[in-house]
Order: sequence, then structure tokens, then C-alpha cells
Amino acid sequence: MNMNIVFRRFMTGGLIFLVALVISACQTSDEHADHEEHGHEVESEMDDHEELDETGVVHLDEATLLEFGVSLATAGPGDLHREISLPGEVRLDQNRIAHVTSRVPGNVFQVMVNEGDHVQRGQLLAVIHSEQLASTKSALLEARERIRLAQSTFNRLQTLREEGLASQEELQTAEREKRGAEISLLSTEQMLHALGIEDNRIQQIGTDPSVELSHHELLAPFDGRVIQREIVQGERVDEDTEAFIIADLSTVWVDARIYPRDLGIIREKMSVNVIAGYGIPSVSGTLSYVGPVVGEETRTAIARTEVTNPNGLLRPGLFVTVKVATESFPARIAIPRSAIVKLEGKPHVFVGEGQEFMAVEVVIGMETDTHVEIVKGLVPGQIYVSNNGFILKAEMGKGQLGDGHGH
Repeated sequence: MNMNIVFRRFMTGGLIFLVALVISACQTSDEHADHEEHGHEVESEMDDHEELDETGVVHLDEATLLEFGVSLATAGPGDLHREISLPGEVRLDQNRIAHVTSRVPGNVFQVMVNEGDHVQRGQLLAVIHSEQLASTKSALLEARERIRLAQSTFNRLQTLREEGLASQEELQTAEREKRGAEISLLSTEQMLHALGIEDNRIQQIGTDPSVELSHHELLAPFDGRVIQREIVQGERVDEDTEAFIIADLSTVWVDARIYPRDLGIIREKMSVNVIAGYGIPSVSGTLSYVGPVVGEETRTAIARTEVTNPNGLLRPGLFVTVKVATESFPARIAIPRSAIVKLEGKPHVFVGEGQEFMAVEVVIGMETDTHVEIVKGLVPGQIYVSNNGFILKAEMGKGQLGDGHGH
């Protein structure tokens, strides 16, 4: 066979193979391009369902915000109060506590109240049967009768004297008798006052049949609660036997302990916030007293605050934390510490409105236990997430995970 013919056939076959290879490569490339395009469409479709888009915006609807307790606030100026935390204890207001004693020896005839009962001023607490009291009341009646007779004798002699039928000496003697009876009555009434019997009850002795001479009534000195009862029916009591302790719990004292390092800072009239915990609302007040001495055992001084206690939740004996505001600093923007969220170790705040929120990095200035100053990153009037920002942080984490999986 001619060599030229063989060579031409070889070249023709090679060219055909090369064309077929190029066509196959083009088809493979088109198929890969179609697959890649389809992959991007799937990825785009996934992105449409993520909570975080490529601009870093977290989408949460109003229902979700309410469900997780996410609160919004408006950035603005405020005062930061530097505070000192002190341990404290709720105590009875010593100006509103009374120890009710018998004041006369005798036996407990009847007890009308129990521990925990609410009482009003003048309410009957118990009745003591006392022979000594009966004797004193009898002396009162005798003194009244003496005055009646002495006054009658004096009036009669005064008339006779005017008619010249009685001497001046007889009239003076009658007057002395009258004055002696008056002094005896006054002395007896003062003895009854010392036993805690009020004027209106004294006036009823001998005129009101329901008032027993031997019965001594123990009455509530003011509105309050019975916090202690020490007597039972039939028990023998003496003059100094403590029967009840009555306390007005509408106000209480909170005594905090000042450590030596803070003695030069804390002063009277400073504002305080009393935190009890256990679901009890915190209450505010001012320091009314700072102790001038340091206790030998505790090595601390007392800082006292008188606070209102309308619901009785601040029970005496309860341990509390007392936060004393020692300094105040104005801030162009002050936000709660709960608004700060750490992302990659840096402080951020979620800002936005409606259903779109974005984390922005902020620079913190002055700090307190509850609030921080923002010197950069927020502007006045800007809406931000004031608490539970971790919910948005979690949604952001879901979005970043989804983006990584898609690529």
C-alpha cells in the first residue's frame, strides 16, 4: 500500500477523534454548569428561609418578641448611679412596737386575740381578774362619795354663815374636808391611770353596771398586728408580766452593715434601693441614720432606712441587699446592662425597628451594676433591644450555620 495513502487515513482518523473529544468535553462542561446553577438556586431558596440574611439582619415577628419577652427601648440620656452593695436585715420599727403588760397582779380571765391577728387602737385583747384593782376602784367610789357629802356640808354651812347661824371656823373646817376629798379622788384616779385605764373608762366605774370592779382590760395601744402572745386563760400574772407584743408593720427598718472601707463614703440622706428577692418587689428610700460607732463583734456600723411596707412582704428578720447610690454621673446615652450582648468577645447592641434587627458594636464608658454609658455605636432616639438579646443572638447563630452549610 502506498505510504501517502496510509498517512492520509491516519490523519483523518485522528482529526475525527479529536473533534469527538472536544464535543464530549463541551457537553460535560454544560452539564456541570447546569448543576452548579441548580445548586445556587437551592442555596438561594434556603437563604430565603433563614432568620439572618447576608446583610446581618435578624428577622423576628412581634409574636416571637412577645413570646420570649424581648423588650425594646429608645436610646437617650440618663444618670448613672454608682452603688455600694451592703448586707442588711429587715427589723421592726422600734417607734411602732408596744409590749402590753398586765400592770396589776391577778389571773387571766379571758383572751380575745391570737398571734397574727390584726388589731385596732383600743381593741380589747384580754381581761385580767384582779382583787387589787377591785380595791382601787372601790377607793375611787368612796372618794366620790366623800366629795359629794363634803360638798353638801360646805354648801349648807355657807348658807348658814350668810344667815349668821354658823361660825367662820365651821365653814373653814367644811372647806378643808371638801378639799381633802377632792385630793383623795384625784390620787385614786391617778393610780388607775397608772394601770392603763383611760378617763372614759374611769368615768364609767360605778355608773355602768357592765364594768366589773375586779376586771382589768388590756387594750391595743395602736393599729397593728399581734406578733407575740404570752398568756393563756387561768394563768397567774404579775404587774410586769408581758402579755402581748403589738407591732405596726406598715413601716419597717432596714439596717445595713457598713464595712470600714465604706465608712468615709456613706452618709445620711443618700438614696438606697432595698432588694429582698424571692419575688418581693424592691423598695426605695433614704438613709435616715448612720451609726457613729463600730460594733466590737461585727466591726461594722449601722446604716438605717425606714421604708413603707403596705403589703407586709418585708417581714422582720428577712435578709436583704441594700444598694446605696453614692455618686451620680450624667450620660448622653445610658442603657440597661441587660442590653449588652457579646459577639466575638466584643460588646454589641441589637438595634432596629419592626421585625428587623441588626447587631452593632458599641463602646462602653461609665458602668454601674445595672446600667452602662454608650459613648459610640448608638445615637439618641434609636430603637434597641433592652433585654433578652440572647434570643436574637441565637437566631443569628442559626443563620450563620445555615450559610456555612449552603456553601
